[in-house]
Amino acid sequence: MFHLLEWEHESMQEDFLYEPVCDAAGCQLTVTVLADRDHVRAEMREDALAAGFRVLESCSLEEYAQGSLAALGDLVLLDCAEATTDAMALLSRLDMRAGKAGTHLVISTTMDALGSVGI
Repeated sequence: MFHLLEWEHESMQEDFLYEPVCDAAGCQLTVTVLADRDHVRAEMREDALAAGFRVLESCSLEEYAQGSLAALGDLVLLDCAEATTDAMALLSRLDMRAGKAGTHLVISTTMDALGSVGI
């Protein structure tokens, strides 16, 4: 005898809650979200919040580059869809800052920009 199972996607998501992500001292970990594509930035921000991170900054690459030098989060999520000169310069600076601060840098990109973005 076979039974038809229905997948209740929405109800499962409602039941799946993350606790805040904390370091050894109990402080909530932070994330900086940088992306030029609005829909990607919004999705990355929502995913980080859902995973228990506190979002320090969420803006485009240009906005971040033109703003005052802000503290990086414990994690930087960066979407670099186009390998422009400005984007590569910012990526290089962020890579150096992240390395010195011990920040984790996660980069998403497109197939066209993959060769240039690979650090």
